[in-house]
Amino acid sequence: MQHGWAWDAGAWQGWRAAAGARAKFQVLERGYFGRPAMAWSDIERQTSCQIVVAHSLGLHFLSAACLERAQLLVIVGGFQRFHPEEGIAARRSGRVVQRMLERLPLEPWGLIDDFYTQCFAPAAKECATLETANIQLLERDLKRLHTDELELTVAETVPRTLLLHGGADCIVPLERAEHLHSQLPSSQLRVFADAGHALPFTHTQACWDVVEQVWQQREI
Repeated sequence: MQHGWAWDAGAWQGWRAAAGARAKFQVLERGYFGRPAMAWSDIERQTSCQIVVAHSLGLHFLSAACLERAQLLVIVGGFQRFHPEEGIAARRSGRVVQRMLERLPLEPWGLIDDFYTQCFAPAAKECATLETANIQLLERDLKRLHTDELELTVAETVPRTLLLHGGADCIVPLERAEHLHSQLPSSQLRVFADAGHALPFTHTQACWDVVEQVWQQREI
């Protein structure tokens, strides 16, 4: 499981509770907030992760080695590229990220707290801002939103892909998931109409139920 920008591995705790004893989890850590970073290379290669889950920009952190044994890739609030290709929407999206980059070194906690508020919308924010942050890493990864375009050949090696997206996501609009869905022939798209960008943390049980349903279909 890989979290996205400005989250940490602890955000996935609810998924452990939802799955109970039916699944074992390997949770990757980017290292934004004082926890030691943990990438796939830090996990024993004998581990077989048949389901890989990534939230938002976390999809872009996944390596080919992480996906090589996966049977199901779950993309929550994900995108191939963050900005639209052109037009007013592209310019507006670029300005939003640029303002975040300018604000980050000046008032990181205010920016991150506002980001969480937008992620949880339309629900109320449910997480607290942490006390220690790697500002350089946060800045470096935030810049990736300007430039990164996911190489889909890596994702295409996974037999099944499930896209979960919030219909009210104001960070990554639903159009990004629809575009990704159109580019991945083996994918399914499930939309939670009342959810925002924090979908995996506000609708944890509902997300896990869909994952289990799709996983069980692999044998049909």
